[in-house]
Amino acid sequence: MDYASKLTRPVDKLPGAVASLYGINVAVVCVRCGYMSTVVELVSDEIRYVLKVYRTGEVTPSGRADRVVASDTYRATGIPVPE
Repeated sequence: MDYASKLTRPVDKLPGAVASLYGINVAVVCVRCGYMSTVVELVSDEIRYVLKVYRTGEVTPSGRADRVVASDTYRATGIPVPE
């Protein structure tokens, strides 16, 4: 099933936005659109980054916090979780 992107700007504009906001020069490796979020894999030199994008109004801050707690719990029990 295909999901709509949660990105508010074209993918080719992301490297410039990341450089401006975070001071990191990156290239987009891939974009995965999901039901709750869009995940963008970025790379800078040999460092890999994951940018997870939610739309305001679709997911509450507490809903995002629940996913962070779940990821921390999985990681603590040895289940691989992207950082």
